[in-house]
Amino acid sequence: RIDPDRRFHGATPGDDARLITVWKNRVFLCGMEDVDLVHFSEDGNFYQFLDGNDFPVKPINQNAEGVTAFAARRDELGLLKTNVAWKLVGSSPDNWNQLQIAEQIGALSQDSVVIVRDVAFWLGRDGVYSWGPEGFVSITRERVNPWFTTDDTFNRAAFAASFAVYNPLLDTYDLF
Repeated sequence: RIDPDRRFHGATPGDDARLITVWKNRVFLCGMEDVDLVHFSEDGNFYQFLDGNDFPVKPINQNAEGVTAFAARRDELGLLKTNVAWKLVGSSPDNWNQLQIAEQIGALSQDSVVIVRDVAFWLGRDGVYSWGPEGFVSITRERVNPWFTTDDTFNRAAFAASFAVYNPLLDTYDLF
């Protein structure tokens, strides 16, 4: 639970951490109340969240969802909202820097995020995106864009409930 002093109080029933990931030997999480604020643990102490170990993801109060997904790549942590994508780079809080990687494009579901060989894949409002060492790309725009931009193929209202897995046999990103 995150109290008014912004301390995270462990993993007990009633905690309001809604997103969580591990990156560079730290736990990162977002709570239910301050949806634009990311909290992080001490280096190597996954249970220790100190006052001041947090940062906002811009723009603040953009929408009710706030941060909707994390994409933990090797050297960059994706901080995704529904219509903007940021990355966190650096080796410690002293030199972390937030850089915008996409505007008007974001993630709708944490469960749609899959990392394969340091490339992140996720579902956005208008298709599936990849973000890797070569940059940020829509992988569905060329061939199947209408599937994601009309209700003819998918119920777009259900995108927030989507999930994905990596299929190692076919080397594919499988979205459900």
